[in-house]
Amino acid sequence: MVKIQMSYEYDFDIKKEYTTIEVAEILGVSSRYVQRLLKQGKIEFLHKATTRTGGHIISGKMIVDFIIRYQLTKGTVIKVS
Repeated sequence: MVKIQMSYEYDFDIKKEYTTIEVAEILGVSSRYVQRLLKQGKIEFLHKATTRTGGHIISGKMIVDFIIRYQLTKGTVIKVS
């Protein structure tokens, strides 16, 4: 379990894999926004989902990497536990 504490607190398992919708819930944004971040290469993904809706599979580590990159550009202090 990873807890990243900033102005927001994200709570998810770094070893788990997540769908686009789950990542949107974790980050508190829409799935459409996550899809845009994926298309822009701002969030990396493991592979495309094999479901009929497509989507992407994103590891917890990739979510952490995105959060850290995004928050560092804003000059936010990050505490990871």
